[in-house]
Amino acid sequence: MYAVLRNSASFFACMYVLFSALAFYYGSISFRTAAVVVGFLVFMTMLAVSAAKRGLSFYALILLPFCFFVIALFNYEWSEYRSIFTVFVFVSALGVAWFALEFRKTVILFEFPFILFLAFTLWLVLVEGYGSAEFNKILIGSSRNVYSGILLALASGYIFSKEYTGKKISVTLFFLVFLVSFPLYSRNGMFVSFLLFLCVLYRRSPLLAGGGGLVAVAMLIVGWDDIYEFVQVRTNLSAGLESDRYYIAQDYFAHVDLVGFFSGVDLTAVPMVEAFGGNPHSAFLRLHSFFGFSFFLLLVVATLSFCALLLERKFLLVVVFSLYLFRAAFDIFYLFNLMDYLLFPLFFYWYFRRFFPRFRDAKLNLSRIQALSPRDAKT
Repeated sequence: MYAVLRNSASFFACMYVLFSALAFYYGSISFRTAAVVVGFLVFMTMLAVSAAKRGLSFYALILLPFCFFVIALFNYEWSEYRSIFTVFVFVSALGVAWFALEFRKTVILFEFPFILFLAFTLWLVLVEGYGSAEFNKILIGSSRNVYSGILLALASGYIFSKEYTGKKISVTLFFLVFLVSFPLYSRNGMFVSFLLFLCVLYRRSPLLAGGGGLVAVAMLIVGWDDIYEFVQVRTNLSAGLESDRYYIAQDYFAHVDLVGFFSGVDLTAVPMVEAFGGNPHSAFLRLHSFFGFSFFLLLVVATLSFCALLLERKFLLVVVFSLYLFRAAFDIFYLFNLMDYLLFPLFFYWYFRRFFPRFRDAKLNLSRIQALSPRDAKT
C-alpha cells in the first residue's frame, strides 16, 4: 500500500507541473483547478505516507492552512471565492514541495522544468525573434512579467535542488537567464537575474566573480553611450525606478482599520487597487486582504526559516530567499501561486531542513548514540 501511495504521489506531482504549465500558457481556470486538485492529492498522500510528521515545525505547517481558511471565509464574497481558492493553491504547492524533498525528486520536479523552459525561451528569442511585445502576448491573460516570474522561480528552484543534492550549479545557465531578461523587458527580472548570476559565479569562484566585476565596470565606462542607448530602447529601465506600486500600498494602508487588520481588507474598497483592475501589485497586500492576521503567522514561519538558513550558513539560499521575498513585495505572481512549490522549501525551511542529507544524517547519528548503552556510547 505504501508503494502504491508513493507512486501515486509521484504521478500526481508530475501532473501538477504539467497542468501548471498549461494553466499559464492558456490562461485557463480549468487547468489551474486541475493542478490544484492533483497537488492537493499529493498533500493528502504525504500526510498518509510521510515519516516526518512530528515536531513543532510540522504542526505549525499544518495549522497555517486552517488559519487561512477560517479568515478566508470572511472575505469570500468580495473576492469572489478567490480567498478560499488561494488556500487550496497554497496546500497543493506545499504538498508537491514536501513530496519532492522527502522522496528526493527535485531533479525531476525542479531542475528539468527549468532547463526545458530556458531552452524554450532561448529558441523564442534566437530563432523566432521574440521581444517584449511578443512575450507580452505569449501567455494568454498574463504579461511578460509573469513569464519572467516563471523563469526566475524555476531558476531559484534549480539552485535549491543543486544545493539540496550537493551538486555544482551551472554558471552558464544563469548567464543565459540574465541575457534573456533583456528581451523580456522586466526591470525586476533584470535585477534579480543579475544578482542570481553574480551569486552563482561567486559560489563557483570568488576570484572569477571579482575579475568579472572589474571587466563589467571597465566595459560600462568605455561603452557607456552604447549601453545607455540600449537600455533606453530595449529595456523598461527607461521608465525609471518609481512606479504606481507605492501609491497602491499607501492607499491600502490608509484603509486598514482595527477590524481590517485582523480580518483583511476589502480590495474593492481601495480606489488605487480598483484603478488597476483589482491588482494590489504586491503578494503581501493580497495575502493580508485574504487572510488578515493569519498572514503575520506566515511571516513568523518565514522569519524562523530565514534564521535557520543563516545559522546553517547557507548564504546562497539566503540570497535566493531574499530575492523571492523582494519579488513578492512587488508582484502577485509569488505567494501563493502554482510555481511556489519551487520556493516553499526555502519559505518553510524551518520544517523542510530535516530532509537535507546532512541534517538528516546528524539526526540519525544522534538517535543511534542515544540508543547505545552508556558503556558503548563512551567507546
